[in-house]
Amino acid sequence: MKKIAYVGIDYHLNSLSIAVVLEDSRKVHETIRLKNDDKIIAKYMKKLSKTFKINACYEASCNGYAFQFRHD
Repeated sequence: MKKIAYVGIDYHLNSLSIAVVLEDSRKVHETIRLKNDDKIIAKYMKKLSKTFKINACYEASCNGYAFQFRHD
């Protein structure tokens, strides 16, 4: 069974700031800043989901609620 990774995403017009915390941990596992590009975001999330079950949330600010990621 995969460990849960809690993924917090701060959404900006041109970039995303991402922090990952693993279940049963109080330390940040990883932080990363990505270009706000669908292919780059999908590639990162796919890589992360190979190792972890992802529970994600994001802060949309004035950019609305257009951010989406689906992984089956």
